[in-house]
Amino acid sequence: MIFITGGSCQGKVAFAKEQFPDRILMPAYQFSVEKYVKEGKDPVEQTEAMLQMNPEVVIIMSEMGCGMTPGKAEDRILREQVGRVGCYLADMADKVYRVTAGIGERIK
Repeated sequence: MIFITGGSCQGKVAFAKEQFPDRILMPAYQFSVEKYVKEGKDPVEQTEAMLQMNPEVVIIMSEMGCGMTPGKAEDRILREQVGRVGCYLADMADKVYRVTAGIGERIK
């Protein structure tokens, strides 16, 4: 699995398509995490199950923890869960990239 992260609208998907044209891409994975949280499911467990079925996938997820602390409790919970899933993905990934302004930097 390859994990690509970075801020919103930084060119993560374009980078993934260019670098890994033959791989299945899962862009905006933070929305999958949000769905799992709203359904009361553990997003790390759900991600683990998905990876067992798709071990060669490229997961693309925006960072959410670099801005102001959200005012709503549910938004803080979501931000924490996205961060936890990001840590899990980084740990499990063969390669991790951070994309800023369309430039990908391999960090693992």
